[in-house]
Amino acid sequence: MTNWIWIPILIVAGVTLIWFEIFVPGMVLASAGTLCLVASVVVGYKTLGAAGGTALLIFEVLGLIAAANRWVTWFPKTTWGRKIVLHNTTGEPPTVENRDSLLQQTGVVVTICRPSGVAEFANRRYDVISEGGFLSPGQAVKVIAIEGNKIVIRAV
Repeated sequence: MTNWIWIPILIVAGVTLIWFEIFVPGMVLASAGTLCLVASVVVGYKTLGAAGGTALLIFEVLGLIAAANRWVTWFPKTTWGRKIVLHNTTGEPPTVENRDSLLQQTGVVVTICRPSGVAEFANRRYDVISEGGFLSPGQAVKVIAIEGNKIVIRAV
């Protein structure tokens, strides 16, 4: 075989390896494919000379840009793309509640507060921080301050 026949073989091998990277993630196949494409340019420079090697390099770079552009627009619309690409988010957006109504309410500590824990006010549980220190479960408490997201409590 002559040297120039390796150019299309390396290009086809490189593109094929990069394509199979979809099925076997880990960048091993894509790295090998990239090395094949680089090797085809090196063989192109040795076989075809400077002008032919440069033309091959430009052809491969433009081809990869066009293929990547086409891939980004086409793949998410395919059956496999819809299975792989995330189209929605999970969970619900956080709700903003008015915690100012808790001020001066009394409730009961549910978990040990050292100084943070959980307390229940009007049958709803909230993360709280005790003003003093240790508060045991079942102890009656009162909300004395609300500082941003923090609910500060004190034993009654």
